[in-house]
Amino acid sequence: MFQRDILLELQKWRIKDSRKPLIIRGARQVGKTTVVRQFSENFKQFIYLNLELPEDRKPFEDFSNFETLLQALFFLKNKSLEPQQVNSYLEKIGSALIEEKQKAIRLLLRPDVNLHSMIQEIPELREELDSYSPEMLQQSEIQVKYERYIEKEQELAARMSTMENTLIPDTFNYDRIAALSAEALQKFKKIKPRTLGQATRISGVNPSDVQILMVYMGR
Repeated sequence: MFQRDILLELQKWRIKDSRKPLIIRGARQVGKTTVVRQFSENFKQFIYLNLELPEDRKPFEDFSNFETLLQALFFLKNKSLEPQQVNSYLEKIGSALIEEKQKAIRLLLRPDVNLHSMIQEIPELREELDSYSPEMLQQSEIQVKYERYIEKEQELAARMSTMENTLIPDTFNYDRIAALSAEALQKFKKIKPRTLGQATRISGVNPSDVQILMVYMGR
């Protein structure tokens, strides 16, 4: 009953000529998402975004122009390709064929697939993307193909920044770390690095030695 009443109110909002953006608020786990998904069946186009997820939040961070942002969202989330639309292209480039409809975003994750060649070889895709800005297409492909790599690089940079500021006590006993290489042990004892960041820059010390040192410092 409660859910049906909400859907009726949403239908009233939908038919208003002067409707404005609608915000549905409420406690967690009371059915807001379920209601919105049911209501979305009234529309030909619908995108569900969870801005707590990095992949859904990233387009908002990457595009400052609203029109470009809107295009990117629809492209990344909605575009699907049927086997008969894409398999001749996949066969031509020596990539595995598909047996059922797939999102374009999944195909772009393949290392041998790029958006430019897809547009050139798939008429339906070329026709649909003809009005999309080159900036949007380029940024969308970069986001899809390199998002995981970029995230890993950012994580690595964050770890390095933490290590740079992590102090090693003057009294730290390197001899108790049996897993250190002989060369790393010798150089740590001789140089006595002040921070983990400094330890990473000592010639002859492997990253694995620094990781081991970091683990023991955390004990």
